[in-house]
Amino acid sequence: MEVDNPPEFVQETVADVETRLTDAEALARLKCKTLKESLGKWEDYEATRAMLLDFLKRAEAEIAKPPAPGGQDSVQKELQAKQDLLKMLEELHPQVDKLPSLTSDLQSSASDARQQGLQDDLAHLQTRLDSATERMSARVVKLEELDRKWSDFYLQLDAFADWLNGREAALIEVEQSTVTPEEQFNQAKVICSDIYDNHTALEQLEQDSQDLSQGSRSRETATVKSRLANLRRQWEMLCKRAKTESEQLSSSATHWHQFLNNQQRLLPWLETAERYLAEEVGKNN
Repeated sequence: MEVDNPPEFVQETVADVETRLTDAEALARLKCKTLKESLGKWEDYEATRAMLLDFLKRAEAEIAKPPAPGGQDSVQKELQAKQDLLKMLEELHPQVDKLPSLTSDLQSSASDARQQGLQDDLAHLQTRLDSATERMSARVVKLEELDRKWSDFYLQLDAFADWLNGREAALIEVEQSTVTPEEQFNQAKVICSDIYDNHTALEQLEQDSQDLSQGSRSRETATVKSRLANLRRQWEMLCKRAKTESEQLSSSATHWHQFLNNQQRLLPWLETAERYLAEEVGKNN
């Protein structure tokens, strides 16, 4: 049964209920919106955190790998890869630095335990990122130094090969020269001494090759080993040739000195004989 004109107190009660219901619906919609936004922020944070942790894991695994064996080619490839990773790690720092401000809203609506969890997560990420960046930077520095050592080694190897060829050409020039045997011997003696004394340079190259290659059997290190073996044979053959040439020139110089001594003894007698022969026959002194 409907009442056309309900009592005033009933009308007031109904109005109050309707108002409270409207307010409750509005508050529910607001809370639902807030929760959805909070959920979205949590999902974004978790996705960002997962991405950072995944990259850090891969970077740390790369750092933990031992240096790749091989020659300069391997070093340069590893160096480029490490430099790229280091650049990416350095680019992550601004993102991690922004996380506290991005999670401020999350912390304000989170429980005390969750707030502490967020703070611990951020501190953990920052510590791991700083450590990975520092260690990767150290690896890059070592690889750059190793690359420079390889470059210096190749320069010294080329220089020794050029020097050895130069000494061989100089010895041939002495052999073919037209100077006196004594001058030839003196020139050859200097070249021979130079060749013998420079064995330390070859030995240092052989030691440097072993230190740099660390027992690697790559194509590049095999080429270096073969080249050093050829230089060793060339040096030994040149030493043998220099010794033989020096002995021959020493003998020639000795004969040359004998010739000069005999000439010095003969010339006074020859001059006297020529003077006597120049006199008229039968002329008395």
